[in-house]
Amino acid sequence: MTGGTKPARHLSISATDAEWATVRDHAARRGLTVARYLVGLVERNGRERDGSAPILALNAVEQHELLEGVREIRALMSGRRAAKPLADDMQARVAAMFAAWADGMLDVGRAADLRAALAAVRGERQADVDMSRLTRNRALRRDAGGRGRERGDGA
Repeated sequence: MTGGTKPARHLSISATDAEWATVRDHAARRGLTVARYLVGLVERNGRERDGSAPILALNAVEQHELLEGVREIRALMSGRRAAKPLADDMQARVAAMFAAWADGMLDVGRAADLRAALAAVRGERQADVDMSRLTRNRALRRDAGGRGRERGDGA
């Protein structure tokens, strides 16, 4: 080896040709050698166990819960009448989460990051329209809130 230290231990791993092809592909996509890729997986697994890194996969119970959830959504979506309330509820929840996230971004002065995120999803032109609407609505709420406090009703 040139300039590096020789690994202290060697390990042999048996796998099918298809499994090795998958490992080589995953390592290459990450710009790693097969050895470095496999060691990285083991290190990450150890960090997941001790809680110093997030778990990147679902356990068997979580996989089953996810599968059952998907099956339930499919069943609801297949019956047109039942799907409408579910779709409306999902849209309302996503809209509320987006509004809170966007307000939070604006609150901490991250308007440029918010606009970049919008542009990545909705395109440059629509991001400008969205930012205009978000900042205009925010100014209207702020103005309305200020007038309410002046009246003493806290609205």
